[in-house]
Amino acid sequence: MAAPALAGGVAAAAGRKTTMKGRQLDLFENPLVRARRLKAERQYRQAELVLRGLVEREPENVSARASLADLYYRSGRLRQALALAAEILRRDPDEPRALVVTGNVLRKRGKPADAAENFRLALQVAETDYLWLRLAACQLDLKQPRQALESLQRAEQLAAPSLEMLRLRLRAARQLGDEGIQPRLLDEAAQLLPAEPSRFASGLVPLLAELPPRRAAFLSERLRADFNQGGNADLLLFEADNLLRARQPQQAAQRLRLLAGRELTPEQKSRLEKLLKRINRNHASSPSG
Repeated sequence: MAAPALAGGVAAAAGRKTTMKGRQLDLFENPLVRARRLKAERQYRQAELVLRGLVEREPENVSARASLADLYYRSGRLRQALALAAEILRRDPDEPRALVVTGNVLRKRGKPADAAENFRLALQVAETDYLWLRLAACQLDLKQPRQALESLQRAEQLAAPSLEMLRLRLRAARQLGDEGIQPRLLDEAAQLLPAEPSRFASGLVPLLAELPPRRAAFLSERLRADFNQGGNADLLLFEADNLLRARQPQQAAQRLRLLAGRELTPEQKSRLEKLLKRINRNHASSPSG
């Protein structure tokens, strides 16, 4: 009878040893690296604790202060982000990380021209693809698609194609009225994505959302056919939503019928129910209904 207890004790001890080893590894992880990882995982509270502790220990650590300002921006505390970035810039007007935070906050507040100026200043100090992409986004906000395309070309010289580059190119194409390039850009995006349906859809939907609803639904359908995603539930729901917005309820209902009998996630079921209600309301309010 003692053996199981002993085995359990050994297992528990092994578990404690493994856990402690993990904690020891965390303790020796660079605080800035740890904070960056936590921010990427959207664990903002934990990241803030790490950064605040680092700033308290090293008040002159500009990297830590700039990272904390960025955390405030990411978590929606725009006033705090701007105040901390301004404090950094008072000491060093050319600090690129503080300029980036300031630009991001200003764009979020609907001031793309002011944001663009901050990104330009940062580019003079440290040229990166990210900064060119942020500048391009501001230029598109200002309805300057040709300037945005020039910025995107500079970004592409510094980094491999990305979904964000392609999304901004789609925005520029829409502003220029260039529908012909849209399928090619979406094909390039699809080739960057994994075949797993939910990840495939989550990568494409932000790009398709840059297009008018009817056009977005049409090109989504084409992508499903061309990339072996015919039954992709998330894309079918996206298409139905856009077809309803384009006042094409019958085509929307056709998309939803393709989901009949399918095993859906709770979130997909909720979206499906809401779309069906919209279709029923549309039918009830139509003259023939």
